[in-house]
Amino acid sequence: MKTIEQRGKSVEDAVERACAQLGVTRDRVEVEVLEEQKGGLFGLLGQPSVLVRVTVKEGAHPGSDVPTASAVAPVAEHVEDAQLTEAEPATPPPPTVEAARALVQSILDAMEVGATATVLSATEAAEPGGRQVLIDLVGDESGVLIGKYGQTLYALQYLVNIILNKGNPHPLKVWLDVQGYRKRREESLKTVARNAAARAKRQGRKVKLEPLPIHERRIIHLTLQDDKAVFTYSEGEEPNRYVIVAPVNERSAERPERRGGGASGRGKGRGRSSSGHRSRERGGASGRPSSGRRFAPRDTSEWDEAWAQLENEMKAKGEEEQG
Repeated sequence: MKTIEQRGKSVEDAVERACAQLGVTRDRVEVEVLEEQKGGLFGLLGQPSVLVRVTVKEGAHPGSDVPTASAVAPVAEHVEDAQLTEAEPATPPPPTVEAARALVQSILDAMEVGATATVLSATEAAEPGGRQVLIDLVGDESGVLIGKYGQTLYALQYLVNIILNKGNPHPLKVWLDVQGYRKRREESLKTVARNAAARAKRQGRKVKLEPLPIHERRIIHLTLQDDKAVFTYSEGEEPNRYVIVAPVNERSAERPERRGGGASGRGKGRGRSSSGHRSRERGGASGRPSSGRRFAPRDTSEWDEAWAQLENEMKAKGEEEQG
C-alpha cells in the first residue's frame, strides 16, 4: 500500500491533492488527519492548515483511475465551452443590519461576556458609504467592554467593521455603544473643554489636555469654537496627539516670532502643527470654522470623522497583507 502526507486549507482540499498525486479517486483511499490548525479569530489572523495521511486501500493500484488523454479531451472541450458562457461573478450583497447585530452577538458570546447586542438605529443613505447602524451592548457585564477612555469599545468596533465589510464594495458602518457611554463621554469631554478654557483665560497661558482619539479631539474643538477668548489646535503624533487650549492674546504675541525668518519661517504660522502641516481638526487659522463652513449634526460629524480614520487603517492593513 502506498501512503503519502499532504497539507491543504481543509481536509477535503488536502485529500483531493493527495488523490491527484496518487492517481486514485476518493473512495480508493483511507484518510487520517494528523494536524489541524485553525485560522485566527474569524479567519483574519492567519490561514487554516490541515495535514493528512492518505493511504491507498488494498486492491487499488495507484494511477489506475487516471483517465487517458483520449477520454480527457472531450471533457476539456466541454468545460472550455462552459467557461465561455459562464457569467461574471456577482457582486456580493451588501451586509445587512441583522448580519451586523448577529456578528456582534457572536463575538460577545465568544468572549463570554453577559451582554446582548441590540440595534438602536439604522440609516440607508443614498450616497455611497452612507449606510450606518448603531448597536447598543446591554447587560450586567457590558461595562468591561468599554475599557480606559473607551479603548476596548473602539477596538471591538474596528474589528466588527473589518469582519463585516471585508471584500464588500458596499460597506455598512457599524457603531457600538454601551448603555449610553458615548453620550456620557461626550458630556464629560465638554466639561473638560470648558474647564480648560476657563483656566487658560484665568492664567493667561495655554493648557495642554491629555492625548485623545481624533473624534474626541473634535468634540473639544467644537465645544470651544464659539468662545472668542480662546482658540484650540492639536499637536503630537497618533496615538499621543493632544489638544492645546490657549488664550487669544498668546496667539497675537507669538505671531511675529512664528512668521518671521522669511522662507525659513514657512510652515510655522498659526493654524499649523509642529510638523508644519495645518491641523485638519481646526476650521481655520483662528482655530474656528470659517463663516462659510457648515458643521453637520453631532452624530454625523463624529461618525464620518471616525469612519475616515477606520478606512485609512483598513487600507494600511490591506497594503501590509499584500506586501
